[in-house]
Amino acid sequence: MSLPQIPDLDGLMEAFDQISALTDLMAEAQAQAPDSVTVEDSTQSLELTMLNDGTIEDFHIESDWRDNIDPEDLGASITALIGDANTELLSASGTFLEENYEDWQEEQEEHEFNSLTSPVVQQTRQDADEILERASGQMVPLDDSLAEAFSFVDDALAKARAFAAMNEGAASDEDHVGEEVWCERTAGIVTSVGVDPAWAAATPYPVLRSRLFDALVGQDGEDSDQESFAQRGEAITEQLLGGLSRDVD
Repeated sequence: MSLPQIPDLDGLMEAFDQISALTDLMAEAQAQAPDSVTVEDSTQSLELTMLNDGTIEDFHIESDWRDNIDPEDLGASITALIGDANTELLSASGTFLEENYEDWQEEQEEHEFNSLTSPVVQQTRQDADEILERASGQMVPLDDSLAEAFSFVDDALAKARAFAAMNEGAASDEDHVGEEVWCERTAGIVTSVGVDPAWAAATPYPVLRSRLFDALVGQDGEDSDQESFAQRGEAITEQLLGGLSRDVD
């Protein structure tokens, strides 16, 4: 199958063109954010470093933290610190979008898609032979590929919702009876933290520090070698093209 034989190619390319424009805008906004931020709480007892993808790179708690923070409030204090780091990271990106989104939207409304001049179509045509050759080797049924594509979109939306949930408060104690430390995660990103107050009050500092660090910085059961969204999206695209090519053939 050649590129022009793909069903509804113009509609598909126009959708890719729109997605590419939005992706470029979001990438430019994200580029305004620093690679990481380090924040500390008002008592200077807690310090946290967050990367610009929302993951926590480092966490430290002072040995005299109990002089400044009630064990009952430790989980909420860490959750608030996560919110502070997220706010600082997104501040520059948010400012960029506030200043540029309306102009970008107007440009998109005035833009008329032309498959002969679209950079996305031109790039796709340049890469078509290689893409279709790889796609032809995909033996995943089209229905399965579509299901995986929908799952991919759901995961992307979940990741976006994780950022919105950063400031919603600490995890509920009722859901974690018997646990010492727990983290609520969305798409692998920590959104809130809970700490058993009795355990926090009685546990020796080195043990508590190590347990908190492992819960926040470690994956805590999450897969640390997940494919990037870009890599996964590319693989799904190839699967879909492979399924379409078999239908046409």
